[in-house]
Amino acid sequence: MAMLWKTFGDDANQWPQMVQFKVIEKEYMSMTDGVRKRLKFLRHLPLTSSFVLIEVELKPPVVPRNVYKEFSGQLSSREKRRREKVSEERKREKKMLEDERKRRNLIPFPKVQTSELQSYENIFCFLFLQCYCKMLVVLLCLA
Repeated sequence: MAMLWKTFGDDANQWPQMVQFKVIEKEYMSMTDGVRKRLKFLRHLPLTSSFVLIEVELKPPVVPRNVYKEFSGQLSSREKRRREKVSEERKREKKMLEDERKRRNLIPFPKVQTSELQSYENIFCFLFLQCYCKMLVVLLCLA
């Protein structure tokens, strides 16, 4: 919103009737006192009301180059935050899978490139050994 206000000002007649843009991120939020102080343009919403903040890609010609450059620091920090969020989500999913494997006493299947294996016979041998190792682990656990 700040980029649009910087570009078009407070006069609603100066704002375009319609703008097309690419949606970058949606954030589902509830109104709190902290959010009300941070996002002043939403202070008319009642406390505890739910809303969605949509981050969009605003580039020239919608906003002038000088305004875009002025906000480039904020834009890059938001981009970094989004990448970190995705990375954390991947780590969390990987940890959940690993915890599930441990809970079920499963041995993680090693990742082997098919280029490392010479033929289908080697693949069969490799898979057989994997099954055999799993059976040994089960037998050892039962003993």
